[in-house]
This record gives sequence, C-alpha cells and structure tokens, in this order.
Amino acid sequence: MTKKHYSILILSLTLATSSGVYGALYKWVDSEGNTHFGDAIPAEYVKEKYQEMSKSGIVTTTHQRTKTEQEIRKAEEQKALEARLAKERLAKKNIIDEYDRILLDTYLTEKDLSRTKDRRIATIGGTIRLTKSNIDMLNKTVHQLKKEVEEDTDNKKIRKQLKMAKAQLLDYENFISKKKREQNEIRTRFDQDIKRFRTLKGFP
Repeated sequence: MTKKHYSILILSLTLATSSGVYGALYKWVDSEGNTHFGDAIPAEYVKEKYQEMSKSGIVTTTHQRTKTEQEIRKAEEQKALEARLAKERLAKKNIIDEYDRILLDTYLTEKDLSRTKDRRIATIGGTIRLTKSNIDMLNKTVHQLKKEVEEDTDNKKIRKQLKMAKAQLLDYENFISKKKREQNEIRTRFDQDIKRFRTLKGFP
C-alpha cells in the first residue's frame, strides 16, 4: 500500500470514529507530492494550495496557492496588455465603420466606383503623356547640346546647360514613375472598395 493510499485510509477511519474532536480537517500536498490530512496546516504550506473538509470527508473550501509578487506583476501586465489590445481593436473597428459609412454615402452603385477609378487613372495618364512629350523635346535639346560641346569643348556655358538638361530629364523620369505608382495605388484601393461595397450591399 502506498503512503498516499495509507493516508487516505487513516483519514477514513478517523472520520468514521470521530466524535467531533476536530473543528475542521485539512488536506494538503507536500513538496514531494505526498498527500497529508490533519487539523492544522504546517506553516510552510499555508501559502500553498490546500482544502478544508467536513467531518464526513466532503471538501468544503479550496484555498488556492498564494501568488508570488512576480506572478502578480506578470498577471497585471497581461491584464494591461489585453486592455490595450481591446482598445486598439475597438479603435480599428470604429475606423472601419466610419470608412464603410463614407463609402456608402459617397457611391450609390458599383458603376459609380468604377467610373471614379477610371477617371482618376485617366487624369494621371494625361499628366504622364504630357511629361513624356516634354521628355521628347528635352532629349532633342540634350542631343543638340552634346553636339555643341563636341564642337566647342571649352564652352563652360554649354556644358552647364547640358548638365541642367540631363538633371531635368531625370526629374521627369522620376515624376513619371511616381505617377505610375499612384495609378497602381488607385487601382488597388478602388478594387478593394468595390469588393467592400459589394459585401456591404449583400452582393455576391
């Protein structure tokens, strides 16, 4: 018979023959995992988990282990983290709800969204075409300046003009790249808005 089973047997016999000697019985587990019963909890186990039992052996109260300062601090930090995340989720939900409201107030149909998307992309496309035209003209200027530099290598004025023209070409090219990115961003945003609009309207 194990020590644990022996202790339980002793407790049962004690309960069966008890005439009310104990006001309460306690059950606890020591550091080695052995279960004990008695009318008082040893001082070193008072802060550990233990149970109060009636004379008939029924558990009436379970006392949980007292948390350490580190565990309490960690629990408080976890609680604070959960509160912050809940606040962030609420803020995000409010932003989404407001965006949905604006989307429904601004556009009556899916075609309205598509037309707006196409119009904005086309407007940027016109700007890109105009800039390409400027690039074509500037390339001709650069070509002419290069010829003049070859003919007059000591002409600092022409060299400066050539340098400025090349710098302008680079600015134009960067500008076109930026505008093309804007077009892609508009496509992506409006495609997402159209999808969301369908969901809000209950369309498949």
